[in-house]
Amino acid sequence: WYVGCVRRKVSEDFLKSQPFDGAFIVRDSESSPGDFSLSVKYNGQVQHFKVLRDASNKYFIWVVKFNSLNELVEYHKTHSISRTVSIFLKEIESDQLERFRNHPGVKELLKVKAKYDFEPQEHGELLFRCEDIIEVLEQTDANWWKGKCRGNIGMFPTPYVEILEN
Repeated sequence: WYVGCVRRKVSEDFLKSQPFDGAFIVRDSESSPGDFSLSVKYNGQVQHFKVLRDASNKYFIWVVKFNSLNELVEYHKTHSISRTVSIFLKEIESDQLERFRNHPGVKELLKVKAKYDFEPQEHGELLFRCEDIIEVLEQTDANWWKGKCRGNIGMFPTPYVEILEN
């Protein structure tokens, strides 16, 4: 059910084509890099829920907190994800999900591998160690990219990494 970096509109079109309410995907949040959104079909429409995290890194949408995204999804298969109507998550067939992942609107994040250790010198820089895998979130500058590693997000120097081939 995790599909990676998918635009909200593309996820809506895909979910609206599903024949049942509760069809869902989990995707990377467009508005908040490093976070997730859960998109679910209900009554011909798609609702989007931001997956939140507390200070101890527990996942939640409303009040009940979970150690993992998997636990959150499993819970909402038997407990409504909506507070106003009963919406229970139902998994989409794996072959349909695989076809969707290969859709041109679904882009996989670029990943790089650290060639050296990097110790941040300023606030907002990303700490990593040699051999760490970093997901690239932004490439707005040739020498400094924004990435995610070990659950942290920050800027890192591009000469310290090499691009991984998919």
